[in-house]
Amino acid sequence: MRILFPLIFLVGCGSPAVGAAADAPAEPAGSSGSPVDALNEAASAEGSGISLGFVLTRSEALDADALIAAAGALGVSLAPSEAGKDAVVAFAIDGGGHLMVGRMPAPHPDAPHMPVSPLTPDAEAVARAQAHFIVTGFALPGTLQERDALMARLLAAVVGACEAEGVMLGHGILFYKPALFADIVANTEPGLLPVEICVDLTMAPEGPERMSFLTHGMQRYGREEFYVTARRDGSDALEFTWMMSRWMIYDPDKQLPTGDTVGRTPEEKMTVQRAPSPTGEGPEVIRLDMP
Repeated sequence: MRILFPLIFLVGCGSPAVGAAADAPAEPAGSSGSPVDALNEAASAEGSGISLGFVLTRSEALDADALIAAAGALGVSLAPSEAGKDAVVAFAIDGGGHLMVGRMPAPHPDAPHMPVSPLTPDAEAVARAQAHFIVTGFALPGTLQERDALMARLLAAVVGACEAEGVMLGHGILFYKPALFADIVANTEPGLLPVEICVDLTMAPEGPERMSFLTHGMQRYGREEFYVTARRDGSDALEFTWMMSRWMIYDPDKQLPTGDTVGRTPEEKMTVQRAPSPTGEGPEVIRLDMP
């Protein structure tokens, strides 16, 4: 288990407080007998080919017209679908696939216990979320990266149509602040994976003067996870970890042999190491020690 710790870490996206939380991803939450149950079970099935996401929201209210408009602004054309029923609102996606939003009239049961960071909603925001949505993409076209990129845009559109307090992709381990999530999506080229929200980061102490970032999700895209250590006052460590993650995902032929060096300038040289994952599970990770 990777232990997180309180930390003041300044980034340009909101409150800097970081607290302790478990590293377990949330299980989709359903309500027995609701129209969302079948959707939830299908989305949880191994190899279902279904894309999943969650939105924490203050109420069950969802403005379908606002969702269509928000999706259109992100380059995704939606049309209302007759497939929706009761608590499920459905849309057909131009170019293939369907979007369904299952509205759950209860708080997400795992949200208060999930990892937190400067990028996640604070405890007050989670407490305000007295409902949540299960957002499901069916038969989305393209490769895994293209489907995840499209699902991120669909989730950002949902955020623009409700009283959102948090949002995450189904394969993630933490919720993101809605405005941050939507801004990252809007500033990512359509069809390109928004790595900053598709690959999660957790933080942990590394002795009295250093800290570390660990990625969660690189393996999903066929790459090794990064384990980056830095000074506790190193305000550029987050962006550096994102930069390395984007580099490896966007360039599938790029390799980092053990013993090679990388750096942001010709003078900076960080040795590429392989080390056991700090979680104690899974394959080795790429370790980089920032100056």
